[in-house]
Amino acid sequence: TAFGSTGPYRDRIGFDGIAQAMSGSVYLAGTEEQPQRGIAAHVDFSTALSGLAGTLAALMEKQKSGKGQHVEVDLMRTALTIMNPQLIEQSATQANRIATGNRGQLSAPTDIYRCKDGSVILQVVGQSLFERWSRMVGVEFWIQDPRFKTDILRGKNGRIISDKMSQWCREQSVHEVIEACENVRIPCAPVYSPQQALDDPHIQEAGYFDQISYPGLNQDIPIARAPFRLSRSPVTIQSRAPALSEHTEEILNSIGYCAADIAQLREDKVI
Repeated sequence: TAFGSTGPYRDRIGFDGIAQAMSGSVYLAGTEEQPQRGIAAHVDFSTALSGLAGTLAALMEKQKSGKGQHVEVDLMRTALTIMNPQLIEQSATQANRIATGNRGQLSAPTDIYRCKDGSVILQVVGQSLFERWSRMVGVEFWIQDPRFKTDILRGKNGRIISDKMSQWCREQSVHEVIEACENVRIPCAPVYSPQQALDDPHIQEAGYFDQISYPGLNQDIPIARAPFRLSRSPVTIQSRAPALSEHTEEILNSIGYCAADIAQLREDKVI
């Protein structure tokens, strides 16, 4: 469900974006003037994975007790779980953070930067990474600057650090920036369009997708494999998702409906 089976909102309806907004995530994304919903339906997908985890836990418990149980997941619970670090900080410290666009708030430089031919994302967390970054962009003296002594202080002064990184990236290509960062082991990546993600050689070769045919399409489509790998019993896609009502007759036959029954259900527009 959207809000679970208890509480004053239990009968409300909702989608992924509703839970995002009510968890605090949308408020802290984007800018103060324009909150930003995440385009990827991460609450929907994470709720499905939570349902998987809950079902497996219930099955494991059944092996011990012999008893089954109801497994419940809801979008609000998932969204709050994902946002829990920020909610903990707010409760413990009354940080009252506001949106800062793509700029990180707990470390720096953590931001998206424009290059000559695109954009990159950089994430520097921890003293050793900050020191390597400072040497890379020519501000080694910042290592001793009291404004940048810790991740938290660097986050508070993140605009200054991001401005320096923006200047450094502006005259370079995406490839040049990523190569320089990789040479000193700083996490950096290009900002891809969906097509660029599909075309990336690592994504193509690492086995993230299965190419599956689907009725009505003139080409195979990339269906993501399970987001985990098992070394001894590989998880594979056994069949494509069904078209709407594709298996209706098969399912009804399996539970005792005859052809005449099914025909009547169709005539009555039940199915």
